[in-house]
Amino acid sequence: MKHSGLLLLLFAFCAFFSPVYSQEIGIGEWRDHLPYRKVIAVAEGDNIIYAATPYSLFYIDQADNSINRLNKINGLSDVGISSIKFHQELKVLVIAYTNGNIDLLKNGNIINLSDIKRKPILGNKTINRIVFIGERAYLACGFGIVVLDVEKEEFPEPIYYIGPDGSAINVNDVTLNETDSLIYAATDVGVYYANFYEANLANYAEWTRDASAFLPIGPFNHIAALNNRVYLNKKGPAYATDAMFVKKNGEWESFEAGNTSTRASMEVHYNQLIVCNSLAIDVFDTEGVNQYRIYTYNPGNVVPLDAITDKDNNVWVGDEFGVDNIFVTGDV
Repeated sequence: MKHSGLLLLLFAFCAFFSPVYSQEIGIGEWRDHLPYRKVIAVAEGDNIIYAATPYSLFYIDQADNSINRLNKINGLSDVGISSIKFHQELKVLVIAYTNGNIDLLKNGNIINLSDIKRKPILGNKTINRIVFIGERAYLACGFGIVVLDVEKEEFPEPIYYIGPDGSAINVNDVTLNETDSLIYAATDVGVYYANFYEANLANYAEWTRDASAFLPIGPFNHIAALNNRVYLNKKGPAYATDAMFVKKNGEWESFEAGNTSTRASMEVHYNQLIVCNSLAIDVFDTEGVNQYRIYTYNPGNVVPLDAITDKDNNVWVGDEFGVDNIFVTGDV
C-alpha cells in the first residue's frame, strides 16, 4: 500500500470570495451572507466538484480552479440541503432538501420538483440519501422510498411504504445488489429487502425484514453493495458505538469489528468503498481490503461528513469544520 504522494489543501472559502465582498452591490441586487463552512455532501460532475452545505451549494471548476456558488438568492428553490448526487450519464445534479423539495441542475438551469414537499405526508420528509439505479433516482426518505425518473423529471411510481402493514418508516439508505437481484433498505427498524426485478415494490407485502440472527436490532443508517457483497452500518446509541457488517454468499458477518467509529457516510465510487468514520476516511477495494486511511490534513484532523473518489482516484472530503478541509489526495 502506498500512501498519498500529493496532498493539496484548498484555501478557506472566504479567501476565494473576499474580492466579491469588497465590491459594491447595485440597487435592487442582493448578496448572500450564508455560512459555507460545514460541507455535508460532495459529488463529482464533468470536471466539476460539487459541495453542499445545509444552506447552499458551491462547485469547483477543475479546469481553472474557480469556485462558484448557488443559493436561494441566485437559483436554488430552497434551503436545508440534505443530499446531492450527480448522474454521470444524464449530466444532472440532483439536490435534495430536508422538507422533501428537489432541484435538478441541468444544462446550467434549475428545475424544481416540489411534489414531495407539497404532498400531505405527516412527519419527517427529509430525503436522507439519493441512489441512482439506471435513469431513476431512489430517494431514501423519512417515510419510505420515492422513485424519481431523472430524465423525464417525474415520479413514475407510488411511494414505497415498506414498514409493517404498509406503515411509514425512516429509510436512511438504499442499495441494489445485482448478484442476488435484491434491493436493500437500511431503516431505523431494520434492514428490508425485495426482488428488484420481479416484485411490485410499491406493495409493502413484497418487502421482507431481514431476520438474520447475526444482525442486531437497528437502526441502520448506511448500506452499499460492491462486488457481490452488501456492506451495512448500524448506528450506535452513543458516540463511537457503531458497528459494520458485510453480507457474503448470503450470510451476514462482522466487518472491521474493532472499528466502532461513528460513521457519517458509506458509499461506492469507482469500485471502491469509501467510509467516513468520525476521525478518518477508510478506502476499501472490491475484496473488502483496506487500501489506505486518511486521518489528517497535515496539519489538521479530519472530521469527515462525506467523501468521494473521482475519475483520477483523488479523494474529495466534505468536513464538519470548514470547506478549507475539502482536499484532494492523489497517487494512492
